[in-house]
Order: sequence, then C-alpha cells, then structure tokens
Amino acid sequence: MSMESFAIPLKVAVLSASSGDQISSTYEEKGHGLFTYFMLKGIKDGITEIGELFDYLKPHVERIARKTYNNEQTPQLVAPGMLKKQRLIER
Repeated sequence: MSMESFAIPLKVAVLSASSGDQISSTYEEKGHGLFTYFMLKGIKDGITEIGELFDYLKPHVERIARKTYNNEQTPQLVAPGMLKKQRLIER
C-alpha cells in the first residue's frame, strides 16, 4: 500500500524512510537508520525546509542502500506544495 492512498490532512507532511514494500536499512557504522542519519545530517548542515531536506536525503539514502546493502530504499514525501517550503526548524 502506498502513502498516496491514505487521506492526509492539508496541514500535514509525511516523510517516510522507504516506500510501502521496501525494508529500511540500518546504517550501523553511523549508529542510526540510513534515513535518520541523512535527515539529521541535512538538518545539522543547515537545511530547514521540508522539501529541501527531502531533496537532499533521498538520493543519498537510495545510493547508499543500493551500493552498501544491495537494497532498494526510496524515501517518500507526501505533502501539499505549500508545506514543502515549511520550515522544520527556526534558526
């Protein structure tokens, strides 16, 4: 089942580590899940908007999952366009 099949309220953004039938990888050498590691790294590096964070972490997660774990892992973002510019953190 995909996230797009759920009714998500207009003021809610959903970020998930993988698509419905995939298994999310751990990133043992970094002490986090693969998705969590790149999400935290993006925030630490100064990324504050939901859409920008997703655009940063998605290719990193996909590449490391494929290269290191021979696994397909595709992070998902479901959000109305206006929320993609929403700040996660005020600095």
